Amino acid sequence: MAEPVDKVKAIPPLVRRASDSECRVIMEQQIEKFLSRCGVLREAYSFDNFRTLDAVIDGIFTWRLDVTVNDEPVDRNHISSSVLMNIKAMDEQTRRIRDKLREDTEALNTIAAKDSRHGFAALVRNTKFINMLHKQELVGYAVCQNCHGAKEIKCHGCDGTGKITCPDCHGKGVNCPRCYGHGYVTCPECSGSGKVNCPSCHGKGQIGVRRTIVQQIVRSNRFDFKIGEGESKIDPVGLSDDMKAALTQGTAFDLAEEEAASNSHMMDFRGLNTCHEIMVHLRGVDAPFLYTTCGDGCDPISKPQLFDFVSQAAMSEIGEIASDTKRDFNERRVAACNALEANEVLTRTVRGMDTILTSVLESHCRKAGIDFLSVTDPEDWRTEPDLRAIISKARPEYIARVSVLLRQNASYFISKEFADAMAANLVNLVPFMARENPGTVMMWNAASILAWFVTGLIMFLFPSPGMALVLFLLSAVLAVGVSLMGTRNLLIYIFTSKFGITHLGRRIPNMKPDIMSAVKFLVINLFVIMIIAVLNG
Repeated sequence: MAEPVDKVKAIPPLVRRASDSECRVIMEQQIEKFLSRCGVLREAYSFDNFRTLDAVIDGIFTWRLDVTVNDEPVDRNHISSSVLMNIKAMDEQTRRIRDKLREDTEALNTIAAKDSRHGFAALVRNTKFINMLHKQELVGYAVCQNCHGAKEIKCHGCDGTGKITCPDCHGKGVNCPRCYGHGYVTCPECSGSGKVNCPSCHGKGQIGVRRTIVQQIVRSNRFDFKIGEGESKIDPVGLSDDMKAALTQGTAFDLAEEEAASNSHMMDFRGLNTCHEIMVHLRGVDAPFLYTTCGDGCDPISKPQLFDFVSQAAMSEIGEIASDTKRDFNERRVAACNALEANEVLTRTVRGMDTILTSVLESHCRKAGIDFLSVTDPEDWRTEPDLRAIISKARPEYIARVSVLLRQNASYFISKEFADAMAANLVNLVPFMARENPGTVMMWNAASILAWFVTGLIMFLFPSPGMALVLFLLSAVLAVGVSLMGTRNLLIYIFTSKFGITHLGRRIPNMKPDIMSAVKFLVINLFVIMIIAVLNG
């Protein structure tokens, strides 16, 4: 057994440890920041029952001696027959090598002792590393599993019959010079035998096998902790690296237990830290939420699922908007704006969905052998069968990645189940929000009314022919802007500028030229300016 380690030095604090009063302020600010992003007013929640508690933390590290065996096929023609062995001999030699490597515990204990000497932070970092101690290759041959040593398989061209339907008469046989009235001809793939050489072993009945035996040390860790008199939390699910850092920051750990087995080595390090708890009361929710932080910077180690409750109404509204086919696109866009406006978490998620969708569709198009960049018309995704099939296959991955983004934007104040459901609703909501509505002229109408009002006001205050000319030129400039806007709905403009929603934005331009709108705008404004100039003398 390796020499035991009495103490592992503390992870040095990055900043001074916050006092209890400072920690309370920090915790309240963390929650206030999140709830404000969800559109929750400050008077809708309150805090109480702030407590400072001692926490007992166990960091359990395990080193495991692992021997893996992997086989891969290899072409026998590229291997010298002198090094080949049959599968039985190779299995026997593999067993002897594996048993010998599994008994080599000296290297295991040496690496465990070496890791523990560099401090707790190094132990946590090194968990992701794997030490490969030994690698050995064996080459042999085995019976082909495709033909089971027969060297041949049934011909798929004729289904083993040796005959195929005559391609000239399509099996009718009437006056056919090719099949002489039989209706069938000899299969060209197997020459009438009904069998072809096995493609796996190339007709040899055996395949080459390269076997790789690797001896390695695999590290793992888990963190258990007990806060105050509460129940011990054994390796809690969802404990992120940041939460592990909060538990261990500034804590000195003692070696509480060490155990060495035949193929594993375990060390249990125990330390004390200070944790803080505070209760969060949300209006309309009966049960309060417990928020817990730990460490010098009062970083969270458990987060209440506040987002699930504050966004329930938004999820229901988004679901209704996405499924309500009775309202036209404009009404649904307005409703979607209202549903997303106050919730920054949702709007930030929607902004990132276009990038996710593009990435997912590019990946699935690549697998299907379709050039994603060649699909320039967004309508093709709704009409072409191949592209619709790709969207159907990509949908689960799309929802899963949106769910991850949503949890990140919500600072993980959200359950995975609720995030999945919200992500599905957002995926249903976004596509129609970015469609064009060619019949809408709201944008240039609004601009025209504004221009008339400004023109009348200026001509009333400064009546002169020169001013009328200047106003007409300004109208021409505004008309260019209107032509760039085209007939795109004003609400679409709001979406693309405020929420960044374009839905395959690299394919759909935000601005669509519309010369007719510009000409109409110029003619009407010229007419109005002339009337205003005449009325003003």
